[in-house]
Amino acid sequence: MKWIFGILVLMALAIIVAMLGGEPDMVNGGPHPEYAGMSIGGDSAARLSGLWIEGLILYFATFIMAPMFCAFGVAEHNRTKKFWTYMGAVTVLNLFFAALLIYFYADFLNTGETFMLLGFPAPTAMMLFGCWGTAALYTVIYIVGFESFIFTPEDEKKFEALIAEKEKNGAES
Repeated sequence: MKWIFGILVLMALAIIVAMLGGEPDMVNGGPHPEYAGMSIGGDSAARLSGLWIEGLILYFATFIMAPMFCAFGVAEHNRTKKFWTYMGAVTVLNLFFAALLIYFYADFLNTGETFMLLGFPAPTAMMLFGCWGTAALYTVIYIVGFESFIFTPEDEKKFEALIAEKEKNGAES
């Protein structure tokens, strides 16, 4: 967990580099040629050119940081091999769907075509069902592993001992 600072520095550097690169053409859209008051986004591939590396660093770093921040809610003595295995498995699955999303989106930018998957364009389906769906598994780990990782029977005994000690000291006062 000590390397979180390194990831945050990497993310900050990616943001600084992206900001120093200047504003891409049509980043705020432009006037629509047929409908007054409507704007268009222009060429996404051209707008993203020069920002892919920074964008990918931020994108994947965010997916790596999510389980690290989740782990902050777990006492250090409860961050067992089993806990990290579950978190790692979900993170790998999440990164897999994130990579698919990027692949499908880049393919769309290059060809102008995509396919429908579960009722949505493929990149959208990867975000909705892949990235968000697998991220929901962190919640499942919290619920199913509550007594193993969050509030173990040993933690409960320690807590009850603290309450008993407090009540004893309160009664003596």
